[in-house]
Amino acid sequence: MSDNVNYTLDGSPVPPFGPYTAGLITNAGLIGAVDSDTIADIQYGAQLGYGPNLPQIDGATPLTLSPAVIVVTHIPTMFANVANAPDTLKALVERHAKEITGIEFGLQLEHASVPVGQDGQELAMPTNAKRTPVTPTFTWPELQGNLVWNFVKMWIEMMKHPDTQASVLAAINPQSSMFPMLMSSFTMTIMVIQFDATMRPENIIDGYFITNMWPQETGLNGTKRVIGHTELPERQIAFHGILQHNRNTKTAAQIIASSLKLHEVNFDIAVPVAVAVEPGIDNMGLQAAADQQRADFVNYDTIPAAPV
Repeated sequence: MSDNVNYTLDGSPVPPFGPYTAGLITNAGLIGAVDSDTIADIQYGAQLGYGPNLPQIDGATPLTLSPAVIVVTHIPTMFANVANAPDTLKALVERHAKEITGIEFGLQLEHASVPVGQDGQELAMPTNAKRTPVTPTFTWPELQGNLVWNFVKMWIEMMKHPDTQASVLAAINPQSSMFPMLMSSFTMTIMVIQFDATMRPENIIDGYFITNMWPQETGLNGTKRVIGHTELPERQIAFHGILQHNRNTKTAAQIIASSLKLHEVNFDIAVPVAVAVEPGIDNMGLQAAADQQRADFVNYDTIPAAPV
């Protein structure tokens, strides 16, 4: 096709204007994460062949991955009667984590092989497809009251107390009956959403769940004595977890993102720290100097000249 027009996979021309440019393929089908995905039109936009095709360079726009958005979709049901625990967990995961690693994954294809020919070459045959395991690891700056370490300690003791190897919940509420401990009792689930730069739900790059998450350890509390040295401790906590990723998890991410409406938040009109000087210091500094100057300054143009 030499008419300088881009075409979709079914051969129909792509309009040069509209909601998407000719550098994109809409309704990408199986090439995308979901059928309705919009992907780069590399059929015309690729630039590293015999020479560049600069009029179609939109189709070679590189992907940028901003920090993922993490949303807690399930908290341990055993936190239901623990004051401040649900809100604290949501804030720790969604708003206070400095770094969350171990949430990326891929697919691996195992193989078996048989000899081919007489020179030692092997014919590889795929056997099992596997996802690489995830180990979500949170890095939190510690807060006043040793909040992070104590919260994880409470979580572990509510699963298994080290002195009894039983949940401390029964001792906390000895008069209350308890259901047997289930996975949902002590685990949380998170949704990992990878937005693009627009933060629009329909443009999400991918989304998936990590479920059955519970902390592996508290880590050391950090107490030590080093003369002349004070630390700002950080807590790095690794969790167990099971990954769920498919076409529907991305759709679920779009639904959750639509309810969050993060793209509607405009920080150019964020509430300022203050619109007035605090009472008690409003008569100091520049204000005091200006008041004094207004009292002292004299406009000599308004004073009649002395008679000669």
